Amino acid sequence: MAVLFLSYAVMAQKKEMSIAKTYEIAGRFSTAIQYYKKAEARDKYLAEEERAELYKSLIFCYDKEKDLKSMLKYFDKIAELQFMSDSLRIKQSEVLRTLGNYTKAEVVYKEVIKGQTNPDIKKNLQATLDWFKKNKDKKEPYIIEKTNINVSGFSMGIQEFNNGVIIGMPKVTDGQTFYNLGFCVKKDSLHYSEPTLLSKNLTSKFYEGYPALDKGNNILYFTSNSLSKVKIKQGSKKDLGNGKTINNLKIYKSVWKDGEWSKKEELPFNGAQYNSLHPTVTKDGNTLYFTSDMPGGFGGYDIYKVEKKGGVWSKPINLGAKVNSLGDETYPFIFGDVLYFSSRTYFGFGGNDVYKINLKEKGAVVKNLGAPINSREDDFAFTINEKNEGYLSSNRSSKKNQDLIYRFLYLPAYVVIDAENAEVVEDIDVIVYEKIDGEYKEVFAQSTNKDGEWNYDFKKGVDYKVKFDNSYRNSKEVFISGASDRSQELEKLKKVDLQRVFIDGYVIDEETQKGIEGVKEVLYEENEHGELEEIDSTWTDEDGYWRFDVEKDKVYEVEVHRIDYQIEKIEIEPIKDNEPKRPSYTTTLKIIRNDKNEKVLNAENILFELNSAVITKESYPILDQVVGYLKANPYSKVEVGAYTDCTGDDALNLALSKKRAEAVAKYIIKNIGGKAFRVKYKGYGETNPLNPCAEQENDPKIAALNRRVEFKIVK
Repeated sequence: MAVLFLSYAVMAQKKEMSIAKTYEIAGRFSTAIQYYKKAEARDKYLAEEERAELYKSLIFCYDKEKDLKSMLKYFDKIAELQFMSDSLRIKQSEVLRTLGNYTKAEVVYKEVIKGQTNPDIKKNLQATLDWFKKNKDKKEPYIIEKTNINVSGFSMGIQEFNNGVIIGMPKVTDGQTFYNLGFCVKKDSLHYSEPTLLSKNLTSKFYEGYPALDKGNNILYFTSNSLSKVKIKQGSKKDLGNGKTINNLKIYKSVWKDGEWSKKEELPFNGAQYNSLHPTVTKDGNTLYFTSDMPGGFGGYDIYKVEKKGGVWSKPINLGAKVNSLGDETYPFIFGDVLYFSSRTYFGFGGNDVYKINLKEKGAVVKNLGAPINSREDDFAFTINEKNEGYLSSNRSSKKNQDLIYRFLYLPAYVVIDAENAEVVEDIDVIVYEKIDGEYKEVFAQSTNKDGEWNYDFKKGVDYKVKFDNSYRNSKEVFISGASDRSQELEKLKKVDLQRVFIDGYVIDEETQKGIEGVKEVLYEENEHGELEEIDSTWTDEDGYWRFDVEKDKVYEVEVHRIDYQIEKIEIEPIKDNEPKRPSYTTTLKIIRNDKNEKVLNAENILFELNSAVITKESYPILDQVVGYLKANPYSKVEVGAYTDCTGDDALNLALSKKRAEAVAKYIIKNIGGKAFRVKYKGYGETNPLNPCAEQENDPKIAALNRRVEFKIVK
């Protein structure tokens, strides 16, 4: 009896799956889900492969119904049964992205990348992932706003034409919504008239959409259903498609002549066994790009091109792995050498994202257009014109996942550069003031990015003041007249140069009155407690010149010293914005001499390990000053003299001082290029003490003063 029950359950389950599949094919996805869920309730009776196919069908149907949360769990169920295909993992990553789980989406996506053998596909997949990780929070300079164009929730592209736009215009036939090509008159950038039929010559019972205009030749390309009808039935029973027809999509053309569009004409590269749709044409009209699922592609839908030679279209050419991936690439739009298209495969924000690639650039990779063009929903049918304006279809901000048409403006970047070297400048405050009732009032503020760029949509006929400021630069104001030619006025902002705020000076020798090279300048800044803190340092060049870039309204002090000269200090009063350039500071240095009138180097003491000739790490920067002096004075020689204190054995102290002097000399010789003749050394042991030996024996601090290394200039 149990066996009989099991057999009945399996038969019922098979029937439910068969009915579900029929509804799925007919496009009635919600009904298909109901039957698939009944079969899932008894999925333990199914073989592993049958169970996996059931879960794949549920993923497909839930995807069509935009129920992403419901479909997500089935990826894990499939993974428990079998190795998931790339297409499934890509879909899983897409769903995770759309739901905002970018961390797990990245993990899944990396698995897909890891398994790729085609280097171009692998490079593009990785490039889009890298771009997203770095730029997902960055807003590109687009202003994007929703239009009032009515497409009844399903956008079929848009094309500018005369004083308006051509769209897919909704129509109702036998209770079903289909689309004809319609025309909307433009009232302003966001408001258009209700669509009217573009031409009676371009209608059918089903779909016309995705218009693309060859303006030079007055040819309109578009997508339409083929005329052969295929109804979906379950065996000999009634039509479960509920009156729907499933037809191939093909590309047609119509010519504008004598104020009318000619009857549509099918293009020769269409096929009965595959779909061709989403045409876009180059400016010269000789190359047409389109989407197709014809055999031999990389994924479901790829982007192809055909070329017109002698009035005849070539056979379709796949754009290859440089553009196409493992999934669907759709909605191409060509503008110059740049191809824009939508894809769910490449790593993005979620759903369909808009990407671009320069087809003529060697080694170019696919790039995401970023936010706000792309969102976590579907973004597609992107177009742009010479004025950096265009249209975009998206179901963002739509509770019912309905498509809306948006208009966008790409703001060309204005750039701030350095007045001296013309390099771009980051973190410049840009404040825009609009003249309102005779007064300039702040309406916008931002900082330049790492490329020195900023953006703003300036209105026609309005007076503006734009201020550029930074604590390290003199500010600048640029005035834009609303009464003058707008484009010419905005030219003033294309490249604005700002002058650095700086102090500089020369260091000269008191005896020779010539500039001294290799003098160190240390910059101190007064902090909030009134104390001076070291913030920067530099060295004079061969002419004795130095310079610091400083902030406005700050108190500074510059300490000037080289180990063979006495230290000098310069007090710097605060610099005001746009004050006249201050004269360079001139500092005269005196040579250091000992009580025997010998030239010596005023270096800090060199320290060694205890009872050793090993130089401590903190002493190397001091020795580097000696090295710097010898490099700056190639004819000078130096004698290194090492001393010990009076404690301990005299002979041992003398030997230790010789070893220490030798260690210091070897370091200097090595770093001046091995010129040993320029460095002498001698150990003096306990001789020439700075303090009497009796004092050293009683006080360790005094003894430490006598353990020293001296540098004397010799000729």
